[in-house]
Amino acid sequence: MGNIFSAIPDWMMSQQGFPTVVGFVAGALACGSYLYWCRALEVASARHMVVVTGCDSGLGFSVALHLHSMGLTVVAACLDAHGPGATKLKALAGLDRMHVLRLDIRDGASIEEAVHEVHILLQRHRELQLKALVNNAGVMVFGRIVTVTSHCASQALPGLSVYGATKAALKAWSDALRVEQAKYGVKVITLVPGSFVMQSNILAHHDQHTKEMHDSMTPADKLFFGDYFQRFNSYLSSLSEVREPTLIDDSTLLKKFEHAILAHRPYAHYQHAPYRYVFYHFLLNTMPVWIRDKLVVRFVAMPGWQDGRASSR
Repeated sequence: MGNIFSAIPDWMMSQQGFPTVVGFVAGALACGSYLYWCRALEVASARHMVVVTGCDSGLGFSVALHLHSMGLTVVAACLDAHGPGATKLKALAGLDRMHVLRLDIRDGASIEEAVHEVHILLQRHRELQLKALVNNAGVMVFGRIVTVTSHCASQALPGLSVYGATKAALKAWSDALRVEQAKYGVKVITLVPGSFVMQSNILAHHDQHTKEMHDSMTPADKLFFGDYFQRFNSYLSSLSEVREPTLIDDSTLLKKFEHAILAHRPYAHYQHAPYRYVFYHFLLNTMPVWIRDKLVVRFVAMPGWQDGRASSR
């Protein structure tokens, strides 16, 4: 058996030629991957209806707006059907591809009403697609559920224990549901979007919630916490601001939503994060617990318990 490199021209194996060949192969692979990505989305994106929840602001609003701009029919569920986010989305309703409805996931009756409205819209949408089949055969129909979790699902942070618990529960539920629904052809996908607090209203009512919490505290609670309660919440008060609903300025994140929703073969999990998050997660998952806990405190950078007490002595 001869040397496998004997069939390769000498110039390719030279000091100048070898990097050129490697670069060409890498470029070809990257180009092929990009074309496959685009092809998968282009075929799958035609004439589909997507239901997006939490569209009042932040991520839900941005995803609804972005998918609509791609030509999809969007059902945007908002807590406040007359709020700024819903109003902006309703302005696009004239194109007959944007439908805004009210949904309060804490209210069973609201959920039932939203499901009923979606069912009606879906029936109407199917009728339109059946008519389209006459002139354009091969419309793809598929079932898909995309849930949005958080980095806190895998690495809970102090002050966010309940939030982390709910996101971890959502991830576990999605992982089980993915296997359960696979036999019916329904794909269940989770997506971790990363940090965009400054472009969201997730903490818009923090000051109001802080006052309600403080008013409900017993005298013993107030004595125990001292000034720490106010210092802790003052640290977060800069985020307690109602922001106008705008499209999140992160094209990479929106591209991942495109792929999760539209690709023929989506991944089970998508993750989007700044590089510092990747670095911190690596450290937190590999270090001993006592070092990990110190790193978490450093990462969160919230006021220390003794800071105020020491200065008041």
